[in-house]
Amino acid sequence: MLFQTYAPFLTTTPIIFIVNSDLAAENATDDDPWAQDYIANNSIGTGAFMLDSWEHGASMTIKAYEGDHLGWDEDSIDEVRFVVTNEEATVKALAASGELSMSSDAEAQETYDSIGALEDYRIVEYPTATNFYF
Repeated sequence: MLFQTYAPFLTTTPIIFIVNSDLAAENATDDDPWAQDYIANNSIGTGAFMLDSWEHGASMTIKAYEGDHLGWDEDSIDEVRFVVTNEEATVKALAASGELSMSSDAEAQETYDSIGALEDYRIVEYPTATNFYF
């Protein structure tokens, strides 16, 4: 329970993922009673999107779940592709080809400047409580 102001509260609060508890229980073992190993390597979540493909450390594609309780309209996003890279040149190339929709907050300033100079891109900044200096 939080009794006073604590600046890093949001960044120290764990992210909560909703998973299919029946499927997790079916894959629990004596050594892994919470099925963490299974969950780390299999899609058992719930929500509007479902895992389509996942190449660890390289890419992941999620697609809209047609049976989502809120439904979809013709303007809905039907697929999201994540590309995992630490290469600034790859990020710039994806932007130049029009394939980059969003990037992480850990790019070099030169990369942001290059992307921001492209006609169809803009750099949007939002202050957050994710960095702390002691």
